[in-house]
Amino acid sequence: MHHLGSFLYRQKRYFLGPLILLLGLLLAWGGGRAALAAEPPRLPEAHFRYRLDRSRVPSWVVLRQVTLVVDIGPALDVVALGDGQPVPCHYDGQRALVTTDAEEVELIVSAPQRPLEEMGSAWLAPLQDDKLWALSLTLDDGYESQATTAKEILDRYGYRATIAIIGSRIGRKINGHQYATPEQLQRVVAAGWRLSNHTYSHRHVWEFDTEEDIVRDLQRNNELIAEAVPGYRPLVFTAPYTETGFAPVIRAHLEELSLYLIQMHSSNRPRRVDSCAESECFRANGEEPYALERDRLGFDGSQFDEIHRRVNENPGTHWWLSLHSHEVGQVCDCLETAIDILYRTYGAGGTDEV
Repeated sequence: MHHLGSFLYRQKRYFLGPLILLLGLLLAWGGGRAALAAEPPRLPEAHFRYRLDRSRVPSWVVLRQVTLVVDIGPALDVVALGDGQPVPCHYDGQRALVTTDAEEVELIVSAPQRPLEEMGSAWLAPLQDDKLWALSLTLDDGYESQATTAKEILDRYGYRATIAIIGSRIGRKINGHQYATPEQLQRVVAAGWRLSNHTYSHRHVWEFDTEEDIVRDLQRNNELIAEAVPGYRPLVFTAPYTETGFAPVIRAHLEELSLYLIQMHSSNRPRRVDSCAESECFRANGEEPYALERDRLGFDGSQFDEIHRRVNENPGTHWWLSLHSHEVGQVCDCLETAIDILYRTYGAGGTDEV
C-alpha cells in the first residue's frame, strides 16, 4: 500500500547542448528577406528529482517500497535512479512508474517531446506498481501442506502468502494432521512469505477466563514463532473462527503484543484503498491495529470477478480483497484452481491488474 508518503520537493534541469540551434534562417531574395519558421526547440534531455518523505511511516512497517508515477508524455526513453543507483522503471510512452524504497528518485528523460513545464507532475500510486486491486491470502493453522504444497503452487506464479501459526502445534501431528516444522517455516519466510499470530491454543474468545489470559496466550505464540524462525516478529493477528472479540484486547495491549492488523469477521467485502469518505475505505493511522474482514477462498474465481467488476464500475478506484484457506490438497485444491484462474484472467497471464 503506497499512500504513506509525500513529496518534499521537485527539481528540474535540462541541457540544451551547444547553442548551434537554427532558430531562424534569413534568406535574401530580390532584395527582400523571409524568415523560415522553425519548430520550438526540443530538449535533448530533461532531469526530474523527487524526495520521498517517509517520516510518517511507522517504524514497524517492513515493506517500505512505494510506486512513484510521473507524467512524462512522449519521449525516447526514461531511466530512473534511486539514491543515485539504477532502479527499475516502467515507461509506457506517457507515464514512468518507479517502485523503490529510496529516499530520492531522479528521472532522466531522453528526447522528450513536451515542453519542460508540461512534464514532471508526480503522485504516489495507491497500490504497488499502480495495480488496480490487491489480494491478501492467509493460510490458517500452520499445516505442513501450506509450507510445501501451497508454496509449490504459488511459486508457479511468483505469488506469496501468509501462514497463520498456532504455536502449540508447530511441528506436531494432531488427529492425523501434520503441522509445519520450524525448518519448513524458516524456508517459507526466507522466500518472502509472512507468518501471523493465530493464538497459542486456538480457543474461542469466550473460552478464556480473563483478558489477561488472552494476552498471555498471544504473547506465548509470538515467542514460539520467534523461536521457530529466529528473530521473526508477527505483525498480524488472525482471529480463530474469525471472532471479533479478540480485537478490543489487542487494541488495549498494543505495546505488549505489537500486532498491527487484525484479520477477523468472515465477509466478502473488499476495502477501497483510495482516499475517500466512505466507511468501506481502508484507514490505518499507525497508532492502533486495523481490523480487516476476510472470506474463505472459493474454487471458481467468482470472488475475483466481483472485485474486477467493482474496478470497472468505479474508474479510478483501487481495492483490497482478503481471503483465507486451510489445509491444501495436492489434487484439485481450491488454492490451485482459484490461483490459476486469478493468474490467467487478472494476473500477469491476463489483464495484469492485480
